[in-house]
Amino acid sequence: MARPIFLALISVFVVASVRSNAVAQVVVLPSGQITSIGTTVNAPDGGFVLLGNVSYGDEGMIQRGIPGLSYLPIIGMAPLLNHRGYGAQKGQTQIYIGVRIHDFEALDRATFLKGQQIIEAKRAAGLLPVTEKPLPARIPAALQQSFSSER
Repeated sequence: MARPIFLALISVFVVASVRSNAVAQVVVLPSGQITSIGTTVNAPDGGFVLLGNVSYGDEGMIQRGIPGLSYLPIIGMAPLLNHRGYGAQKGQTQIYIGVRIHDFEALDRATFLKGQQIIEAKRAAGLLPVTEKPLPARIPAALQQSFSSER
């Protein structure tokens, strides 16, 4: 009599220790994808060129149930005995290039010319003195020459 009670206590202990409430936590990590193309194209200034398309995709099927049961004609269709799930993901990436050519030397010349025109207009209006103010004595002589000369 003591033996069945002992076995019952052991089975209750085993079931209690195996069965535990699991706490699930979902962590969504960021994902990214890098696609690169090595090529040479001719494009006009300010124009756009389509370099290419990259198509990608995947499909999958998962099946849960008793192995081999799904092949039986009528029993395999029972929803309680056989579960199937299908999934697909498809996408397409287009890679464009936009061209803008900058001539920084020409931009510098135009900016300097505009500055000179503003200074001359202010001098003509009497807003700036005709002669420049002397530079402070603490600036080295080499720098004094570079500041005082007109460009």
